Amino acid sequence: MKPIKVLFAHGGTLEKAGTEAYMMSVFRNVDPNKVHIDFLVFGCKEGHYDKEVITKGGKIFRIPLTPQEFFGNYPSRKTILKMLEKEQYDIIHSHMNALNPLLFRSARKIGIPYMISHSHGSRHFVDNVLLIKYKDQLMKKIPDYADVLLACSKEAGDFLYPDHDYTIMNNGIDLAQYEYNEVTRKRLRKELKLDDQLVFGHIGRFNFQKNHKFLIEVFAEILKTKPNAILALAGEGELLDDVENQVKNLGIEDHVKFLGLRDDIPDVLQVLDVFMLPSVFEGLPYVLVEAQAAGLLCFASDTIDRQSALTDNFHFLPIDNPHEWSDYIVGHLDYERRSTRDQLIEKGFDEKVNVKKLEKIYVNLVKK
Repeated sequence: MKPIKVLFAHGGTLEKAGTEAYMMSVFRNVDPNKVHIDFLVFGCKEGHYDKEVITKGGKIFRIPLTPQEFFGNYPSRKTILKMLEKEQYDIIHSHMNALNPLLFRSARKIGIPYMISHSHGSRHFVDNVLLIKYKDQLMKKIPDYADVLLACSKEAGDFLYPDHDYTIMNNGIDLAQYEYNEVTRKRLRKELKLDDQLVFGHIGRFNFQKNHKFLIEVFAEILKTKPNAILALAGEGELLDDVENQVKNLGIEDHVKFLGLRDDIPDVLQVLDVFMLPSVFEGLPYVLVEAQAAGLLCFASDTIDRQSALTDNFHFLPIDNPHEWSDYIVGHLDYERRSTRDQLIEKGFDEKVNVKKLEKIYVNLVKK
């Protein structure tokens, strides 16, 4: 029996971010005798994971347009659909949220039989009122086209599929890779010229959603009572320059380390003592699963799905006032760092278990 051919569709390139990390986790761990995965991506530049995908036998169909431009451009759409038709995919598994039905409608026309919609967010990534209304109308059509509705959390599912049943697919990770390691901590702290400082951290793209401006304000307040503290920031993005300028204007350059895009996130998490994620919105962030797997004390905005709290060392806070964050965090720094592996396994965040669950969905769908 030939492997089931699945096309992952993503609204950007394969960068180091939560949705992409989930897709790559599945790509790496599926049984190649049962499932073969290729990717449909949007954007001109090469993604962080492209070489790995190609090396491991996957194909990447790159569309040098935004999804909105693509679906409004008939010649481009026709060319890509012809290419996809030749591949004879069994399933399109789309991670494009509100734009899923546009892709599904086109896929049906070229004979792709099964569609899976996967929600990774709890709100739209735009603020334009007319565009939001348009996307809301598109979202209503998803159940008309999709054979399976998946979501990373309850909030993400309720957002994309209001009044419809869906299956929650946890963002599982390789728990052993993240387990606290004192040797790794000491090695990387030495490389980063960190001694015994209290190190706060954040990992994520520098954009509006991640709310770095608020994060820097919180840390500036923390420094008033913890003057030796360090903030380590990993990631890149369109607001990086703005955040660097904010740090300079506050005069706290010596206390903030910009780590750039990292390939060693499990190791970076060993360096930290506290993880902060004051996002404006999220589904169930992949990085919060990683941070808790590393045994970190976590503080996150109360806009994030409550299912994100997988351990006892987790606190939700409103993102109204940086002073309140600072006061609360400073008052709750006394914790014991310990292995959380059993807790995360019990709550269903082992990646291999989750990939097997997804494999079963694929197999049952094609058997219909």
